[in-house]
Amino acid sequence: MGRKRTEKNQWMPPYVKIHKGRYVYVQYLGKGKRGQEIVLGKVDQLSRGQVWQKYEEITGVQGNLNLRKLLDQFMLSPDFLSLAPRTQRDYARYYEIITQKNTGSGVFGDTYVEQITIGVIQRYLDKRAEDSAPVGANKEVGFLSAAFSWGRRRELVKDNPCIGVKKNPKGRRQHVPTEEEYQSALALASPAYLSLLMELAYLCRLRKNEVVSLDHSRIEEKGLRIHRGKGSKGGLILWSPRLRKVVDQCLALPMKIHPIDPTKVPLIHDKFGAPLTIGAVDSAWRRLNRKMKAAGHKPFWIHDLKRKAVSDFEGDKLKASGHRDPRMLEIYDVSEDEVVATR
Repeated sequence: MGRKRTEKNQWMPPYVKIHKGRYVYVQYLGKGKRGQEIVLGKVDQLSRGQVWQKYEEITGVQGNLNLRKLLDQFMLSPDFLSLAPRTQRDYARYYEIITQKNTGSGVFGDTYVEQITIGVIQRYLDKRAEDSAPVGANKEVGFLSAAFSWGRRRELVKDNPCIGVKKNPKGRRQHVPTEEEYQSALALASPAYLSLLMELAYLCRLRKNEVVSLDHSRIEEKGLRIHRGKGSKGGLILWSPRLRKVVDQCLALPMKIHPIDPTKVPLIHDKFGAPLTIGAVDSAWRRLNRKMKAAGHKPFWIHDLKRKAVSDFEGDKLKASGHRDPRMLEIYDVSEDEVVATR
């Protein structure tokens, strides 16, 4: 599509440019090939909506602006590129979830922006809560709100339908998978790496991103060296027969390309030896939860495994969880106290 557009021109349809005071559509015929140039009209005589209308008449593209186009333009804007790298990665993950969400008549990404009302956004939040992702839905709508606000400032959309919706409550999650639920999930997990990720998360009491970041350099004679985020303490998880078996299974994962430094290979990797993306893990987990529901089991999330692991642990739970603040233990340790009767 040629040179990167300036921010003020990012509203324009694909392959439309401004040349000598006119909007011009340049036919795209494939890589490096351009067709004829078609003048749409003078810049001072056409509104943005009329530019899109003429573009649609020429190309056959129906609809003015759908959600996917709006999000695409937002994610190319300086506003998006100025965000922190982690926020950009999170937004890219939300983009995939939102645009592929089934609406019954297609996918959400194909919905025209003028059809997206506050009611549509509220129903999206409600449906995602039913999918056991209430807090995730709040974050996804936060991304949508940022995109609509950006589009409103550039007159691409009239309103921000995310303003005024009632977010899903952020109540403390207390669900701990039963052993039956956990074993069922292990049996249903696909691809093969997912069950290994589950076992490492449970045995080492790790968060999702902490498991994904494990590499071969963490393997030591006495156990597996782990690092935790969010200010928690890492340490050495001593070998148990079960942990040793899981790590050996990770080492046996097939790999087409062998890197120069084997110690940098992730314990759980794709077929090329590259680390898993959080988006790929989340997609696989959503598929697993659908299988769990179909099998009559209550779905759970990867982070729930740390809660189960800390609750199941017999010993110093604070040390096992890696938390520095004892108050955090109340969130993860949901095991019941056993006390004797008064008399």
